[in-house]
Amino acid sequence: MISSFQANGYRNVKVDDLRFGKVNLLIGPNNSGKSNFIRAMGFLRDMLGFSIELRRDENPFEKAVAVHGGARIPDRRAAQASNVAMRWAFAAGEEEVSFALEMMITASPHHSDRARILMERLAGEGPEGSWDFRRINTGTPRDLYRPELTGPAQKIDLNLDPSLSALHQDDRTVNAVGGLVGGRYASAALTAQEWAVESRAYACNRFDLDGMSGAVDTRTGLNDLDPTATELANVLRTWELRPEGLEAYTEALQTLVPDLQRVWVQEAAGRRWVSLRVGGKQYELNEMSNGTLQAMALAYLLFTPFRVETLCLDEPEVNLHPAWQKVVGRWLQQRRSADQLFISTHSPDLLDTFTEAFRAGEAKVFAFQPTTAEPQEGSIAREVTAQELADRLDEGWELGDLYRVGDPQLGGWPW
Repeated sequence: MISSFQANGYRNVKVDDLRFGKVNLLIGPNNSGKSNFIRAMGFLRDMLGFSIELRRDENPFEKAVAVHGGARIPDRRAAQASNVAMRWAFAAGEEEVSFALEMMITASPHHSDRARILMERLAGEGPEGSWDFRRINTGTPRDLYRPELTGPAQKIDLNLDPSLSALHQDDRTVNAVGGLVGGRYASAALTAQEWAVESRAYACNRFDLDGMSGAVDTRTGLNDLDPTATELANVLRTWELRPEGLEAYTEALQTLVPDLQRVWVQEAAGRRWVSLRVGGKQYELNEMSNGTLQAMALAYLLFTPFRVETLCLDEPEVNLHPAWQKVVGRWLQQRRSADQLFISTHSPDLLDTFTEAFRAGEAKVFAFQPTTAEPQEGSIAREVTAQELADRLDEGWELGDLYRVGDPQLGGWPW
C-alpha cells in the first residue's frame, strides 16, 4: 500500500508528503490538480514499463515521459528547463520504504536532451534503524551512488545505463551494495516494483461506451480491464470461466437494475460481446443507457476476483443518476478488488455515503484548491480531518451536504 506521496513540478501538482489511508477521497474544483495528482502518482508504474506498451528497442523511462506529455509535463509557469521531483513511500511490514525521483525535462522540442534522470533515492526506516541509498546521475556511463548508513556516507561507481532507472538495473545495483545494506536494498526495490505492478488508475470519463457495447476480438485469459473499458467482454469471459461465475458481478448490478436476471458473454467468429437478461427479455449492450454501461465497467473494477493493491478512479460518478451514485458509493466501500482506493469526485451524493467511514477514520479526505497564475509556494492539497468538521457532523450534516454548500472548513470549492 502506498502510504504517502509528494510531488513538485509535475504540471500544476505540488503536494507535500500527504499521508494516505485505505480509502482516500480527492475533492476540489476543475483544474485544481486532482487528475494530474493521480497521473503523477502513476508515473512510477509507467516508468517501470508495467502499464505502457513498449517495443523491444524502446526505453521505458523515455516512453513514460512521452506518454505523460513530454515537454508539457513541467509546470508551464516555471522556467523553461524545469526539474520534476516525486517521492513515493510504501508500508513494508514494520518498515516504511520510499523511492524518490528527480528528473529534468526541457520544455523545448528542439533541445537535444529533453528528459534525464538527475537523482534517484531508495530509503528505509524502521525498528532496525534507517538507511538511505542515492543515485546521482552524472550524465556519464559511470554513476555516483551514496549509501548513507548509520556510519559515514560511502561512494560507489557503477557502470549503469544513465537513461534507465536504477530499479530497472537491480542485478548490478544489488551486487554492488549488498555488502553495505544487506538484503534491505533488494527488499525495498521489490516493494516499489510490486506496488507499480499492482496499481491501476482509470479516468472514468474516458470509458469508450460505444466500443464497450460492441463486439471485440477474442482475447483469452485477459483479466485486466483496459483504460477505455472496451475489453469488458473479454475480462468478463475470464471471470465467467471461474467456478463462481459472474454471480457476484450480477448481484452488484441488481442493486441498480432489480429485474436483471443474468449477464453472460457470447462468442462467434472470433468475436465476443456481452448480453443481459432483464425482465425475461434478452438485451445487448448497445440497447442500454450510458449510465448502465458505466456501472457495468465500475462493477467489474470493484468486484473482480483479480485483486490489485491500489485502485484510482477519477470521477466514477460520470453518467450516473444521483441515486445510482449513492449505490456506487456503497460499492466502493464493499469492494473486493483492491486493498486501497483513491477516488476523485465532484459528487455530493457519492461523498454522503462516506460520512460514517470518514468519522471513524476509515476514509480520508483531501481538498485541492485552484492554483494561481504563479507557481504555488505551498501544497495544492490538504487533508481535512473529522475533528475539523466535528461540530457540523454532530449536527447531522453529511460530507456531501458540506460540499454542496461550499463549507470553507471542508474546502474544495472554486471560490
